[in-house]
Amino acid sequence: MRKIKYSLQIILFLLIVCCEHNEAHNICAANVQIGLVSITENSAVLKWVETQGYSSIVEYGPEGFRLGDGTQIETQEEMILLEGLIPSTQYDFYLKSICPDEVEGEFITNPYNFSTNDCNGFDEQDVVLLGWKFEGFEIAVYPEERTSNEWEYAIIPMGTELKPTDINQVKGKYQFNVESNELEQDGTYDFYARRICENAETNWVIKSFSTDAFNCDIAYNVTNNDGYNFSVDFIDLPVDVEIVKQGNGVGSGMLVAKSVGNFSFNKTNLHNEYPEYFEPDTLYDVLVRSQCGSSYSEPLVIYEHKTPKANTAYLVDVSVTEDSIMLRWPIDFGFNQLYCNPYDVVVYQIEYGPVGFENNIGVLLETEGVPDEYPYYKHILDKSNFDQGETYEFSIRSVVNNGYPGEWNASACHIQDGSRLQVVVE
Repeated sequence: MRKIKYSLQIILFLLIVCCEHNEAHNICAANVQIGLVSITENSAVLKWVETQGYSSIVEYGPEGFRLGDGTQIETQEEMILLEGLIPSTQYDFYLKSICPDEVEGEFITNPYNFSTNDCNGFDEQDVVLLGWKFEGFEIAVYPEERTSNEWEYAIIPMGTELKPTDINQVKGKYQFNVESNELEQDGTYDFYARRICENAETNWVIKSFSTDAFNCDIAYNVTNNDGYNFSVDFIDLPVDVEIVKQGNGVGSGMLVAKSVGNFSFNKTNLHNEYPEYFEPDTLYDVLVRSQCGSSYSEPLVIYEHKTPKANTAYLVDVSVTEDSIMLRWPIDFGFNQLYCNPYDVVVYQIEYGPVGFENNIGVLLETEGVPDEYPYYKHILDKSNFDQGETYEFSIRSVVNNGYPGEWNASACHIQDGSRLQVVVE
């Protein structure tokens, strides 16, 4: 009987122990060592230690939220990135293990608490007025770096009301520059800027300014001015380049470049680049001016250019055959103080008459010439147009750039006496 009683006591003890074991282990151990890795105005990275090696469920929301109403995420990692948070906001973060079926996890009783950064991070001192630049009036925003790199800005006349249509957006930059070519040189303006975070925006930072406080004068640096080329770089401001006949005013010439940061030309060939404009043996000014808003800076002469004389043209030979008279002259020579360079747009006028005839009252004809043995052109006249036994004189001159004549029988690079040639028609 004692053995039976003793056996029953042992069985009862084992049942009690087993029950206590199950009851003690029906809940997973909680995750531990929750900590903040990084924080921004709209995101946070948290980590923890999972003591059982299980997956976890997190739930988070604004401070004081009720479990079940927050955002839940399941993860197998021991670190998580929370995005889309509200700047300058306190958050509660709960965590529990996902345990086997026979046991049940629980959320940590006391949540981990953290606060997101504010969205602001800049003020009026971070707005820098750079003045007139190549793309207009330039304003830079140089705030402290933030994760949120989205902005709104506007430039409006001082004292006017900001409207939604005035607002522009910038994305993906924590610093940015604004260029506006719509401002007036003597205008007053308000510059508005604010940072946009995912679910928030800062107050407008407003900086007022007057554009007439900024210099619109032209600064430049000549990089080449040898006997053949001229090159110049313009500093800060873009310029319009106009070539004006000396003595004429700005706006009366030919605009050859607009809103450029540099300009160059070949002195020996400028007259051929713009044949419709240049007259031979004439002084021209290369003028520059910069547009600041709707007005311009004062024009500035950066170079004085003299075009070559018209192509030289003088006869080297007049020969008579049985039925024709052939005239020959050198081709493609021009002249100015420094170099010989011809005009590409050129024709030749030939004039002839009795010995001693006055220029411009003889027989005049125009020809482009026919290439002969280099470096000569030739032109053939019908002998039947001349009286037998008479002596005739012949003159020649070039006409360049569609209407500008050179001198009769002119010589320059090749020295000649410039006289007419005579021939007896037999």
